[in-house]
Parts: sequence; C-alpha cells; structure tokens
Amino acid sequence: MLRRVACNKMKTKLPAVVALGSALLASPSPVRGRDLNQLISSLYGGDGITLGTTANHHEAHFQGASSSALDQLNQRLATDFAVFPFSSSAGSFSFAFDSDLGTFVSTTDTLGPIFAERAATIGKGKWSVSMYGTFFEYDTFNGKSIHDLHVQGKHSKHTEGGEDPGGPNKREGFELDTLDIKVDLDASVWMVSPAVTYGVTDNLDVSALLPIVSVDMDVRSQYRLIISPNNPTPTVHSTDPNLGAEPRNDRKHGTAVGIGDLVLGAKYRFWKNDVVDLAVATLVKFETGGEANFLGSGDTTVRPFLVASRTFRGVLWEKLAVTPHVNLGYEFNTSYIDRSAFKYIAGFDAGTQRLTLASELLGGHGNGGEDRLDVAIGLKWSVYKQWTLAGNVILPLNNQGLRSDVITTLGAGVTF
Repeated sequence: MLRRVACNKMKTKLPAVVALGSALLASPSPVRGRDLNQLISSLYGGDGITLGTTANHHEAHFQGASSSALDQLNQRLATDFAVFPFSSSAGSFSFAFDSDLGTFVSTTDTLGPIFAERAATIGKGKWSVSMYGTFFEYDTFNGKSIHDLHVQGKHSKHTEGGEDPGGPNKREGFELDTLDIKVDLDASVWMVSPAVTYGVTDNLDVSALLPIVSVDMDVRSQYRLIISPNNPTPTVHSTDPNLGAEPRNDRKHGTAVGIGDLVLGAKYRFWKNDVVDLAVATLVKFETGGEANFLGSGDTTVRPFLVASRTFRGVLWEKLAVTPHVNLGYEFNTSYIDRSAFKYIAGFDAGTQRLTLASELLGGHGNGGEDRLDVAIGLKWSVYKQWTLAGNVILPLNNQGLRSDVITTLGAGVTF
C-alpha cells in the first residue's frame, strides 16, 4: 500500500547486497567528504569564475554573478532531485475468513495495481513482504537536457572616480560582456525498497517502507566569454590562463549510499458492495534520508486519500477480471507548505490470479501551479502459490521539473 521510491542516473555500480549491507550499517558517505548538494556550487573553487588581468590591469568582476548563477541552478535542481515515486507495497493477494470452512480463502481476482491502492485489504493476521529494485537516470530539467544546462554571469557594476560609467540602472561598454557557463550533469540512482504490510483486521492494513539509496553524480562545466557588440574595448576581459584566468573546464564527482525516507501507511476499507469498494488511506513520509546527499527529500509529508475500485469478472472469458481503480488525495508538506500538492492516480489492472497487466496515470498539481503527469505500465506474475514477480516502467507525459525518460522497477513479494 505504499509507493516505491526512485532516483537518478543509471550507473549501477554497487551490487544489491553490498548496497543493502553498507547502507544499513553506515551513515551516508559521499566520496571525498563533499556532500552531493554542493557539487555544482563548488565548481571553480566555489567562489565564482576569475578572469585574467589584462594590460590595462582591469579585474573582471564576474565572480559574484557566476557564483550566484551556479548556486541558483543547484537550488532549482535540488528541489526535485530526491523526490522519488514509490510503488504499492500492498500484497498481490487478499483473503477473507470463511466461517463455514473455518479458514481463510483467497478473494483475489487479479494481482493488483502498480502505484495505486485498491480498496481490498489483505485480511486479518496476513502479512505481505516485498523487495523492489528501482533504477534510473535524470535526463531533462523543465524540458532541457541536463547535459546542456546554461547559466549566465553578468559583469558587476564597476566604478571609477566614485561614478558608475553605466549609470545607476544600466551597464554600458565592457560591463555588457557576460559569461556563459555550460553545466553537464550525470545523475543516477539505484535503490532497494523493502516493504511490509500487515492486516490488523479484515478491513484495516498498516504498512512500512524504508528504501536504501545509492546516488552517483558527475558534474562537468565549461565557460566562455561573450563579448558585447557594444563593448568598445573587446580585449579588456581575458580567459587566458597565462594571465591568471580560471581554467575553462571543471569537474566534480561524488557518490553516496544510505537509507532514504521512511514511509508509513494505513488503509481502512469502509464500504463494500456490488457497485464499488471504498477505502480511506494515509501515507506519511518522514525525512530520514540524508537531504545533503539526495538520499531523501528533506521534508515530512502527510497524504490522506480516497480509494475507489471495482472488479468486473468474466470479461471476455470466464477467468479474466478487470479492476479499475482511482486514488484521490492531497499531500501536505509540513516542512515546505509551498511544495504541497494535489495527487491522483487512475488506472486498471486486468488478468487472472496467475498473470496481471496494469496501467496507471500518475498526476500531481502543486501549490505553485506546476503539473506533473506520468504513465506507468507493469506486469505481475504469480510464480508459486502466493509468491509473485513484478516489473514496471514509468514514462513522463510532460516535462515539468527534473525528469527521467524512463524509470524501471523489478521486484518480488509474498503474502502469507
């Protein structure tokens, strides 16, 4: 009943066992002692770009602006970086106690949805345990390739003799020169998500998910001087390292492994009939992951939502069932209220107790007006009794924020 967590670029350099063991026993460990959220800001020494001193002894005043531009880019990316989708941890099977038989009987028609919740619960005293691996790389930021991000550093106001030659509100001459800084970012995440769900009563499930995350980041940058056509002294600024200019290219790299954000959930089915099944659910995500290394989002969220589903049996042939499902709710961000958002999932799962195909539309509308829309497609296969294997992909339908072209998840689960 939870939703799995995902991440960045797909250089899966750590085997699952190594990542799991080291993450459980150790705190987040970025290489070279630098937090990952400082990589972009630390380019060019972390204090901006210094140009060479030319024959007229003019010192190029680009440092503050270039440093600020890199900081702003870093902040915009960091907001989205560790916001991962997480799949449903509810069991693929559900049970009900048959008083006539004196035992639990399976009430499963299909193996369930991917990221959504269905109203059915797993049954009193039943457990569902699952383990999923999710991996992806970020590809775009607001529709632009993250391998070709550009920020601009303007020349600061320069005064001589106590007067600003550009006037109080504009720049002229050499002050119109700018620095164009290209940032090429590789960011990959590999994550293992163990989850457990327990049936407290026939109508109440509780669940927990604690992901273990491995993040790898590589940042390359290059700057170039853009001389304004209105600059009467085009040689006043120099990018020549022999004159003291910063090297044009820089690179930073880091990795981190550790636990992500803990997610706790509860679902209560309050209505069941031949027309529709209804439940209310809540997901609470705690900021247990290391925000400085993008292992967690750095905030606590509470998402109450309504679950509606209905199973249609004997579709096309006797054993085929189709279960449409809808989840509607609002995610309250208790740390950053402006990041709260309306969340919705609509989709269906179709198949049998042996094999199920599912597809879902995943959407969100944030307080700031941003909209995200993805589609998920997945398969679940019951390989032996209540043991299942599953795989799914998430594909973006718009380009809002930091996005991956494809997020892949594989995993297994058992209900007992």
